[in-house]
Amino acid sequence: MKKNIVFFLSFLFLIGLGLAPLHVQADEASNESYAISIQKYKLSDSVLLSTDLPMDGTKLDKVTDGNGNALAPLAGISYEITRVTPVQGQSTFEPIVGVDAFSITVTTDQNGLARVAGLASGTYQVVEKDNNLLQSVMEPVIVELPLPQREGAALNEVFLYPKSSVVDSPGTTPPSPDGGDNQRLPQTSGSIGNAQPLYFILVFILVMGGIGIKVLKTKHHKF
Repeated sequence: MKKNIVFFLSFLFLIGLGLAPLHVQADEASNESYAISIQKYKLSDSVLLSTDLPMDGTKLDKVTDGNGNALAPLAGISYEITRVTPVQGQSTFEPIVGVDAFSITVTTDQNGLARVAGLASGTYQVVEKDNNLLQSVMEPVIVELPLPQREGAALNEVFLYPKSSVVDSPGTTPPSPDGGDNQRLPQTSGSIGNAQPLYFILVFILVMGGIGIKVLKTKHHKF
């Protein structure tokens, strides 16, 4: 009997040792924080880029124009970052309320960088604020933290590159039509994160609902 008790206690001890690392990993994951970095360049409609700006949240070490010159950073542009949640039955988002609510406004520094760290996991909306330096602001961007990638680990820090154009100075020469492979600057940055799958789900529900109604009507006419 004593041997059985000793064996049982030893078994429980070994299980505890096996579960301990899992508990530590769970604590580390819950304490993990995330960040959003916004890099704003002095772009205009007359600028042709040698490569397009990334829209998958990855960091780009250097951005150059069609002539290989580094783009100048733009300071003084503000962005409002708000934690949001999908609106049920709609393809829109609304700010989270209560204890999980979060909203902050950051402004690009002399390096054109505005960064927010220490964020909790979740969905955030980034809104570019009106500024006299900009022709028009970018469309609001939805960011999921951490941001899943097609390959490799999810990103704990997401980099955004707003493509809104600055006001052209007088005498600016428009780009030539033979720009080759250079990418023309679009006005908006779109959205990244997992918002797009939500839209697909909503569309799928609507389509399946329509099919179901049609089937019911067909059966009704038969009878």
